Amino acid sequence: MKKNSKNSKNVISKFVVISLAATFALFSCKKKEDEPSPSPIVVTNPPTASNTLKGRISTDKVLVNSPAAVDYYLDGEVIMEAKLTIEPGVVVVALSGASLDFSGSPSAMISNGTAALPIVIRSESGLKGAWKGIRFSGSNNALNSLNYTTVADGGSASFNGDNTERANLRFAGNSQVRMKNCTITNSAVYGIYEEKFDDLAIVEFQNNVFSKNTDFPIYINDQNIASLGNTTTFSENSKNYIAMVQKDFKGLVGNVIWKKQAVPYLFNDADGLILGYLSTTGGLTLEAGVNLIMGAGSSIVIGDNSNTNGYLKIDGTSALPVTISGEEGLKGSWKGILISTNSVKNVWTYANISDAGSAVFNGIDNKANICLGQFPSDNSSLTITNCTTNNSLGFGVSRSSSATNILTGTFTGVNNTSGVSGTHN
Repeated sequence: MKKNSKNSKNVISKFVVISLAATFALFSCKKKEDEPSPSPIVVTNPPTASNTLKGRISTDKVLVNSPAAVDYYLDGEVIMEAKLTIEPGVVVVALSGASLDFSGSPSAMISNGTAALPIVIRSESGLKGAWKGIRFSGSNNALNSLNYTTVADGGSASFNGDNTERANLRFAGNSQVRMKNCTITNSAVYGIYEEKFDDLAIVEFQNNVFSKNTDFPIYINDQNIASLGNTTTFSENSKNYIAMVQKDFKGLVGNVIWKKQAVPYLFNDADGLILGYLSTTGGLTLEAGVNLIMGAGSSIVIGDNSNTNGYLKIDGTSALPVTISGEEGLKGSWKGILISTNSVKNVWTYANISDAGSAVFNGIDNKANICLGQFPSDNSSLTITNCTTNNSLGFGVSRSSSATNILTGTFTGVNNTSGVSGTHN
């Protein structure tokens, strides 16, 4: 009987998933987000005390696959303080305004579906923002794992009262997660949102899909960009970027590599992307094809507060150059790049830098896409090959005359207001 139940459920589950995909396809054609879903889920197993999660749950719980089209419901604020294991093929429907919060280290979400039996967590209506979403709040548990899991329709409200931070999946505090083969879709705001000062560890992130989210599909701290790999796909998100902010004023920790993604990175922070602060090395390598968009007023600072170890290495190729440009695409869209270390790793190949010069750096007189030299060391070096500097509101490159600056190679400059290179007086 169990085998027949599973087979029956497999057919129904596939129907639900196909209906869900059809709902999203039709819904994306609507002009108004508040129009009814054309295909709300068919309820054959209405909410009861035995199939509904409510309130605070402090004992381990297993959600079992059944023949019903809907296996379980979320009602109100569900706070998990223990392990929640979801079997392959389970469909969980969040009632209007519901939420699922994994609180504290004992809590864990073990949601490992399969390609044939994915797990679906969605709203009843299929509308964006029909429920709050899932939060990991201090859930620093190595068991947190999402595989072949769809999370859809969240973002009705924030868990902390700040409604600019609504998302399908939200991370706060000291948490960790593995995500593979997941679909994060149809959020009223973000697909994933990470709080700025949290300590999220992304242990694994492969082959995920982000689609039809109203704002950024991913909004996380700069420290976690290197953990995203490069196998995720993105479609029909209103702002199709991987957006990031500076987690800590001391900048990146360690020597990290950012890979080419299917969409650009967006540094969405008026503070600088810091590479090297005090004893922090903060080395960053951009692989071939990386497209980094800089938000208004943002900058990249290589070496800060007497640090001489930070570096920026750019490994572009003729076929896949690295591009760093302003979000608005206009002169002065962002501040620019300041190099104040003499690291031998400051080597750029096939880099296109454009649209900077919104303001001067402290200790530098000229606005520019790229500035070399800053107190207290005034000692910087950069080696370049096949690079361009375009569309600056000031100079393409500005070098401090009072410093020991080494610029090896030659930039090609186009449409820079004050010319290709200049001198700090």
